[in-house]
Amino acid sequence: MRFLVPTLALVHLTVVTGFLLDHTCLIGTTCTCTSTEILCNNQGLDNVPSFKINGRNTSIDLLDMSANNITVLTTNAFTSLGAYVTSSLRIDVSDNKIRVIEDGCFNGLEDMIVTLDLSHNNLQGIPTAVASLSKIRVLKVEFNPIIALDSFVLSRIGNTLENISITLDRFKRWPNELHFLFKLKELTVYNFNSPIIRNSDFHYITQILSLSSIELSHSPLEEFPGTICDMSNLNSLNIANNAFVDRTVEFFSICHAPLNPIRTLSMHSNNFDVLPDIGKIFPNIEHLNFSDNNLRYLNNELTAMSRLISLDLNNNRLAHFPSTLDTLTPSLQVLYLRNNSLIEIDNKAFTSLTSLQMFFLDMNPLEYIGANTRNVNRKRYNLTW
Repeated sequence: MRFLVPTLALVHLTVVTGFLLDHTCLIGTTCTCTSTEILCNNQGLDNVPSFKINGRNTSIDLLDMSANNITVLTTNAFTSLGAYVTSSLRIDVSDNKIRVIEDGCFNGLEDMIVTLDLSHNNLQGIPTAVASLSKIRVLKVEFNPIIALDSFVLSRIGNTLENISITLDRFKRWPNELHFLFKLKELTVYNFNSPIIRNSDFHYITQILSLSSIELSHSPLEEFPGTICDMSNLNSLNIANNAFVDRTVEFFSICHAPLNPIRTLSMHSNNFDVLPDIGKIFPNIEHLNFSDNNLRYLNNELTAMSRLISLDLNNNRLAHFPSTLDTLTPSLQVLYLRNNSLIEIDNKAFTSLTSLQMFFLDMNPLEYIGANTRNVNRKRYNLTW
């Protein structure tokens, strides 16, 4: 009994002074931790705390400090993580108020950090401190008020960086500095503030032979650089939430030869009222997304797509079941037609779509569905309306 009171006092002190013990990690109560993760998100923090970690079975690969009130990442901000992180460390400080990252911020972790999320902050450029990260593969800096890009920083991380997402709403011209990222595989750009990307500027991007995915969204784009037609390894193209008004048909005429490598094409949330004749330009498309446009009908634009696996036409204005779908090869497996203006579907629908596995038809003002389609296909596709 003599040892009972001190033991209880120690337990009470542990709770009051703010330390949580889960047998592998010791850390302030504003955060939680496991043997592989430290989670400090949405805790109202204004700085990076000094972590106290014991060495038992601790190998941290994620530090999440998103959604706090941090304004400055100081020198040695993460040094207390010490030897307890893996060589594949991910750091997330998104959704803060960071405007300054001091040069020595990542001291001790230069060859550990592979993913760094700085999105949704107040940075005006990619900080010089990032140049010290010798193994970084993923960098997220979207939705920062970036006004310029540093060639030195990009050239230093260009040897390893594979994925970058960035907002360019303060740029009137495509930044040539991006061509330093010559190992890049995925490029995501938001809010580029120009209706045109010049061929002479985008030419440098086309020289990145490893680049397989490009996304350009939420921009006032009216046309795309013709140099994209020369990208022989491009597999995925996502051009969403842009201003393609009155230019829908001409948009794809920039390419005079098929873009055979592209397998995924997303043009959702634009202003297309006519589906361009994309089959001639993208004959090997497997996944096509034209949702959230103004399409009222389809002609023969899809007939050349012999490899199409999924087709998303949700949230358009289609009033009739597209007869052109019946001309598609049996490769189509997933079809989305939610929230259109479909009134009827006759018995001939799906005749050739023998591989169809998922079909979404809800949120349409359907008045008639042919008996054969209703009885056979509901069982096969789990149709709902």
